[in-house]
Amino acid sequence: MSKERLDFDVEREMEHLKKIVKKDDRLTISSRFVKYLIEQAEENLKFDWVIEDLQMQRDHAVERLKELDGFCIHCNGKGFNGLDYCTQCVKGKNLKLEQQNKRYREVLEFYASKETHEHVLRSEAVYENGICISPPDIEPPAIYFDKGEKSRQVLEADEQ
Repeated sequence: MSKERLDFDVEREMEHLKKIVKKDDRLTISSRFVKYLIEQAEENLKFDWVIEDLQMQRDHAVERLKELDGFCIHCNGKGFNGLDYCTQCVKGKNLKLEQQNKRYREVLEFYASKETHEHVLRSEAVYENGICISPPDIEPPAIYFDKGEKSRQVLEADEQ
């Protein structure tokens, strides 16, 4: 209820009340002012309820944000949107880097493998009467045929 509808001056009544309390005189308050004070107290109670409700909503929203931390609407938090990694979220970017690291690891394992650098004996040398009539057939190492092709493919795929 507004002070215009009560038909009295709230500030004047408050000043009057302060003077009475200071003097420790008998307290006489108009019934309209008492009604006004009761209405104000009731309004404050309503605001207390609203504040509590807003605090609960805030707490719920904070908890929900913690749950959704890293959640992406484009891939539902999976990091993968069906065709490729999700470019919109951290999880998708991490997934892309994991896939890239896997490809690099495979290529490095190929080049680091001892078998890749060893010659392969296809057939033994053929000897007749102690004389070599056919030399051993030795295949060059796998790295000889590769000539860096695996690494170029991986690097080119990452550039696209």
